[in-house]
Amino acid sequence: MKNLLPRILGCWIFLFTFHVFADVHYVSLDSANPEPPYLTWATAATNIQDAIDASTNGDTVLVTNGIYNVGEVIAGGGGLSPQPNRIAITSAITVQSVNGPWTTVIEGASGPNNNGVRCAWLTNNAGLVGFTLQSGDQYAAAVYCAASSNCWVKNCVITSNRNSGEGVVYQGTIENCLMCANNGNGEVAASAILNSCTIVSNSITGVDNFCHMTNCIDYYNYNSGNEENGTPRTAAYCCSTPLFSGVGNFTNAPGLFVDGVHLSYGSPCIGAGTNLVTGTDIFGQPWANPPSIGCAEFNPAPFTVQPSLNLTVSPVGFSVYAPATGTPPLSVYWLKDGVLLQDGAQFTGTQTPNLSAATVTLAYAGDYQFVASNAFGVTTSAVTTLSIP
Repeated sequence: MKNLLPRILGCWIFLFTFHVFADVHYVSLDSANPEPPYLTWATAATNIQDAIDASTNGDTVLVTNGIYNVGEVIAGGGGLSPQPNRIAITSAITVQSVNGPWTTVIEGASGPNNNGVRCAWLTNNAGLVGFTLQSGDQYAAAVYCAASSNCWVKNCVITSNRNSGEGVVYQGTIENCLMCANNGNGEVAASAILNSCTIVSNSITGVDNFCHMTNCIDYYNYNSGNEENGTPRTAAYCCSTPLFSGVGNFTNAPGLFVDGVHLSYGSPCIGAGTNLVTGTDIFGQPWANPPSIGCAEFNPAPFTVQPSLNLTVSPVGFSVYAPATGTPPLSVYWLKDGVLLQDGAQFTGTQTPNLSAATVTLAYAGDYQFVASNAFGVTTSAVTTLSIP
């Protein structure tokens, strides 16, 4: 017995060590050899739910780029009858994208009478990080959190969902998320804790009066904000209309850039938050001290979007427009096929955001890019191509 005791203790230590170190499970649409439990990229699952089902408490599921729009799992609980979801995180794990919400999408599906597929369902102590959640069509169309606060959604874009009741996002702790272009019934967020979120341009109410909000933008939504008495239970350092009661709140327009998420130079939201936030914003930028309000920290370096091209009739020609923001002064110019343009007989506005051409011929066909620079950096837009048959 004396000699056996060390062996027994050694076995217990081994088992304890085995369970302490959590596993990472991998998901890739392009996996050629999916093999449970999906512990390498070479054996990655091809859908997220398979990797979730192979996980246990404390594990992480890493998901690489793609649109994940197949599969359906029924889940309920937390006062909700079982309903279809694209994914259901049924254990205390974290499901996280590799490259963020701009490249990784969980897509629900429409159905008759809002009886389609929700994007995600989360149990207590589960987490969802870095996805676009779109096209859900259900009660709590994008995310249903079974726990009131102890499950969390971070760095997500929640858009184009059709809600049939409660919030597009219901319960949970929601951080650094953009919520836009959602529709249906109810609110965008209901009974949730919202930290550093941007809730804009939805055709339904922004938040209900059971939400707790800090460092949030709630603007340009249907009914100018919020249902019932127009005030969430608690709000601090929020930009909204009507005005929320609480410290640091204001009604000035948020000064969003044309993409609806970045803050333009001079926005009242810059530096107006409180130091509640941790980690990075939705674009992976560090938060300032004090932080900006909303899901995106202001970046003093230039930022622009892909130029838009418009044909003109009188005179016949075209224009290419690319707004920019950043700390002034900004220097801007245009490139065609990589060559710097100058004002002259062919083009005007070559040193402004609005480039104009007086005619349209084969000589004008090509790739146009906008460049902006200041003391903090240089940015070059994506290419816009003018094709002439």
